[in-house]
Amino acid sequence: AFGTGRRKAAIWNFQTGEVERIVRGFAHAVGLIAFAPDGKLLCAERAKTTAEPCEIYLIHDGRRLPVGRHDGSVTVLKMLDAERLLSAGRDEKAAMWHVGERRQISAQGLTFWPRAAAVSPDAQHALFTHRGAALYHLPDLERVRVWSSGSVGRCAVFLPGTESFVIGSANGKTHVYDSA
Repeated sequence: AFGTGRRKAAIWNFQTGEVERIVRGFAHAVGLIAFAPDGKLLCAERAKTTAEPCEIYLIHDGRRLPVGRHDGSVTVLKMLDAERLLSAGRDEKAAMWHVGERRQISAQGLTFWPRAAAVSPDAQHALFTHRGAALYHLPDLERVRVWSSGSVGRCAVFLPGTESFVIGSANGKTHVYDSA
């Protein structure tokens, strides 16, 4: 699946190379897509300003069911397991959602606009990138540690079997950090 700038999401069958269906009716462009382990599809909107609320939807039987929202673009959308979803946005807020019940579990104001995130293999920590990185405990979203950097992190991953992670920056460089 992928989102489009035309307020819809396309669900592809990669074995046949064809679009299976199109989900329409979004108020804004679809910026992020996430799949739950059980196959649930989630779509998040993006907008040009923080004055425009952007929804997170669960797509079920072709219907868009609202799960939550951010003021401005949703910039992080990560499934932790079959029911828990982590999101963050241009509104400098992070939230945990229960997808099936479509309710917020916890929320935290941030002091930055997260550009990307990674979730630790044990789903106990979330790392948000910005002009540096910030590590938060899950599910309460309490800040654990902050690192500074001269460039904006665009992607991140925890290294298996370690307490380290890698951030890929907008300037093309990578940085390795130890969270211990």
